[in-house]
Amino acid sequence: MKKTILSILCLTLWFVTPVLSDSFTDIQIGARPQGMGGAFVAVVDDANALYWNPAGIIQNSFVEITTMRGVPFGLKMDTLTNDYIAYAQPLSLRYGFGISWMRNAAKLEQGILKETSNMSENIYAISFALAGNSNYYFGTTFKRLVIDTKIESGAGFGFDLGILYKYNDYLSFGAMFRNLATDVKNERVPSAIRLGTALKLKKSLLAFDVNCKNGINSKKDTTYLYHFGIERRFTRYFTLRAGSNQDFNPSFGLGINHEIWNLDYAYFKYNDYLDYSHRISLSMHYGQ
Repeated sequence: MKKTILSILCLTLWFVTPVLSDSFTDIQIGARPQGMGGAFVAVVDDANALYWNPAGIIQNSFVEITTMRGVPFGLKMDTLTNDYIAYAQPLSLRYGFGISWMRNAAKLEQGILKETSNMSENIYAISFALAGNSNYYFGTTFKRLVIDTKIESGAGFGFDLGILYKYNDYLSFGAMFRNLATDVKNERVPSAIRLGTALKLKKSLLAFDVNCKNGINSKKDTTYLYHFGIERRFTRYFTLRAGSNQDFNPSFGLGINHEIWNLDYAYFKYNDYLDYSHRISLSMHYGQ
């Protein structure tokens, strides 16, 4: 089933295949994390934690809703899009909860007559977090994965595990084990392990991640992708970000904060062959 989907993509929009075929493992959700080069697994101090590392849900004491729209590679908005919405809520100092939905959609044109063919991938997820002893936090995500095309559709279930260790108020370490047991229509989705560290200073944040990905059905060697990021808050309302995405491609971002609202934007590249992509996120939080 997946081979059929990938064949269609290669014939019609070949340059988007690397992202769509990998979207269940490394789509890198959120404008703020992407502005930092995708180095976020040990940061996870907002609602983006549901995707990056659910163990971070209970780091903050407020409830947060975040949304994202991504337009990859400078394409038209109706050609290829990434959408995400998440709700994160700490239940106490020891427990947290969240739900999220991610959708990747492609509109493809085939043949001389330019017949339209649509493809979509959806992930519906529910996450839980638990604070352990000695500054350890744990999180799990259970998800439903659905692929829908004109030719064939498929669905399956997945499971992720996240760990966060806060050495002190400034230094933290994170690990995300994605797709530990995940399949779509009896085909196993590649697993990935993401490790990272973050250093929080007074007005700056430094982060580093390494992403270890297995090949499809374990037929390919493991690949390692490195991510670096920095975030600098200049005023109460304005933040700038920069980083190095996978394969050392640059990323840039900015954030505008006003009371309970956050508006974030990211401009980044996946590799040397694809054009820059854009992402914008709008978040709202309430509580303490």
